[in-house]
Amino acid sequence: MASSDSSPTTTATTTATTTATNTNTLLLDINSLLNDDDIADIILIPETTNENNETVTAVPAIKAILAARSPVFRRMLYGEFRETQSNNQENTEVKLDYSGRVLQLLVEFCFTDELTSLITKNSSGASTDANSSTPEEKARLLTNLSGAAHYFDIPKLENDIKVQLDCMMLEHPSLACAILDESSKILSGEELVIIAMERIRARPKAALLHWNDGVLSSGDTRSGAVSPTFGSIIARSSSTCAWGEKGGVVSLNASLLEQVIFDDQFTASELTKFLCLQKWVEGCQHEVISEDIDLPQKMLDADEILSSRSWL
Repeated sequence: MASSDSSPTTTATTTATTTATNTNTLLLDINSLLNDDDIADIILIPETTNENNETVTAVPAIKAILAARSPVFRRMLYGEFRETQSNNQENTEVKLDYSGRVLQLLVEFCFTDELTSLITKNSSGASTDANSSTPEEKARLLTNLSGAAHYFDIPKLENDIKVQLDCMMLEHPSLACAILDESSKILSGEELVIIAMERIRARPKAALLHWNDGVLSSGDTRSGAVSPTFGSIIARSSSTCAWGEKGGVVSLNASLLEQVIFDDQFTASELTKFLCLQKWVEGCQHEVISEDIDLPQKMLDADEILSSRSWL
């Protein structure tokens, strides 16, 4: 007579499959609550606006989910802060010193554990930016999001961003300048500053002058490799290589430019440093106040002034 008992292996497999299915269903159900205005009981209001004509002015969310993902949100929404909320408000409104896009991505991660609206897959399976922003805009956005993840104590998001930014710098070394510039403005950006500086030191030409599109470096010793001439360097640095879209030296403010150029571990040649300064001046997008520039001056007496005029 055949036994009706199932084997232990079959039972374990069935249990694991059922558990996985239930887990997937739970995640999908929670994901479905994202951006649901009918369910939302809190509205995050951005206090910071960026330079990209951002249109996100309010981000709906659910307090319980935010509190479950972030101990800071838990204290903010269910601690002393809760007592300050008006009972007449249908939804709690909280103003935060971040851009609307940063808050939107922060809430998305709390609900989905991913940033699917920032990264999508095209037909070939390659990653593309869902919002069609430039690589530099995306790098700066992720850097600011990393600061928010640190503040709200969401370590997985912070680590995921760090890995993503590191991959972006490997693919586009010039983004290290944009990441260095943006992370230097964030209180928790010290680690990203160090990583970005390491990328710049490792490949100064690629990081500062977009030196990664078919031009061999002077250290290339492969058979048949020819070191670039001065003329080819000038032509390469002056070409249309997406300045302002993929970072490079023009992404640095004046203070950071000085730190990079005079960094003790900066191994670039004097010619590379000159080209960096030239390109920065040509594409300068940063405000430089003349009062902040301390130029050396020499006081001339009357004889020296007359002597200098005799040469005119």
